[in-house]
Parts: sequence; C-alpha cells; structure tokens
Amino acid sequence: MTVQEILEKYDALAKSSGDSEAERFLTEQCSAYDAAAPEDLTGRAALYNELGGFYCAAGSYEKSESAFLRAKELLDGSAELRRSDSRAAVLENLGSLYRLTGQYDRALEHFSAVREIYDEVEVPHELYAACISNIGQVYLDAGQADEAEEFFKGALAIAQTEPADRLMMGTSLGGMASARLLRGDAAGAAELLRRAGAHFNELGGQYAEAGEYFITTADELEGRGNESA
Repeated sequence: MTVQEILEKYDALAKSSGDSEAERFLTEQCSAYDAAAPEDLTGRAALYNELGGFYCAAGSYEKSESAFLRAKELLDGSAELRRSDSRAAVLENLGSLYRLTGQYDRALEHFSAVREIYDEVEVPHELYAACISNIGQVYLDAGQADEAEEFFKGALAIAQTEPADRLMMGTSLGGMASARLLRGDAAGAAELLRRAGAHFNELGGQYAEAGEYFITTADELEGRGNESA
C-alpha cells in the first residue's frame, strides 16, 4: 500500500472499528513501510507523525513524543528535508505536545524552529501567522503577557495580508485580549474581544458561536468596569 492508502484505511478503521484496531493497524504499517520503502523518508515520517497525533489525542503523551521524534529523526537525515514543510509539520506537533504538557521552553524551541523553516521556504501567509500565534500562545500559557501580546500582534499583521485570513485575525485579537487581561487591563481586553468577535461573526457558520462568546465576554468585562467606577 502507498502512504495515502494506509492513511485512508487507518481513517476508515478509526471510524468503524475504534481506536484499538486503528492503533494496531497504524503501528504495524509504520514498521512494515519502514521495511518496504526505506528510501521514502517523507512517507515514513508521515506515518509516524500520524501515529504521534493518535497517541496525543488519546492522552498517551510519552508514546506521542516517541512517534513524533521518530518522524523528526527520519527527516533530519536529509539536508533537503530539514527545510521542508513535512519537517515543519512534525516540529509543530512536537511544539503543541510540549505546550500541552507544560514544557514551555521546549515548546518555544520547536515553534521557533518552524519559524526558521518558514523564513527560508515560501509558505501561505496563514501558516506563517499560525506559527507566530503559537509562539504567542506559549508565552501566554507561561504567564508572560508582554511577550505574548507582541507575538499575537505579529500574527495579526501577517494575517491581515491580502487575502486576509479572518480566522487568524480573530484568533490573534483574542490572544491579545487574553494578554491584556493577564496584565489587569479589562477595558483593553474588552475592546480587542469585540474586534475578534466581529471577525468570527463575519465568518459565520461554526465560528458564530465563538464570535458571540467573545462579544458577551466583552460586555461582562465592561460591566465590571462600570460597577467598579
């Protein structure tokens, strides 16, 4: 089977047979494809990257890290692939895993490595904006409001590039609002939340609920400010 066929069968098994069967199949296919196509580093890495994502979603973080690191190891073996979208995707997953488990220094290391790749390889601006936003989110989680806001501002500036990415614009504004709240600036946070909510409401559909949440939260923050005044 090709990598695409393996992943399609894995998705079908996950939907029809549950996690245990899907895990067994994907684990076996990672080993089988290692033996069948040792020269296909990108394909082998894609399978381990998928396995890492499976384990992360299941809360098996040590297994997730091992699978992601195996994917990274494969791509690190080629000078060409070290600056590839495939390696950036693996590094991003590792960064997200480390952020999830509170390993903020390691998360920043990996998201910064993604940024270095994107500085050299042309990618859609929404991907670059998402990378910068991820760095801001790590700083926010770590309680470093000033650093977080600067990166969210950077993500917003990139997302505004035509064609504008309203989802990332709203996300960046929401991150900036959280940073303002962390510093105790409720009024500033409320203003940013209204702007974020407007973007999500304009997107509509599945994003409308988030838009209304942002605007309701802005109302609450402004209400608290009026009460204290």
